[in-house]
Amino acid sequence: MHNVYANLLQQGAQTRVSLVFSKIARFLRTQHPRKPTLRSAGRA
Repeated sequence: MHNVYANLLQQGAQTRVSLVFSKIARFLRTQHPRKPTLRSAGRA
């Protein structure tokens, strides 16, 4: 049971991190529309 609970926590953390990353990427695109963000987005 502990493994299942840890898996759920890890999945939740990953989704939260990805959501925050997408928000940051969107904010950076609005701040610097001319700079390509593909290099930083390709890592995630």
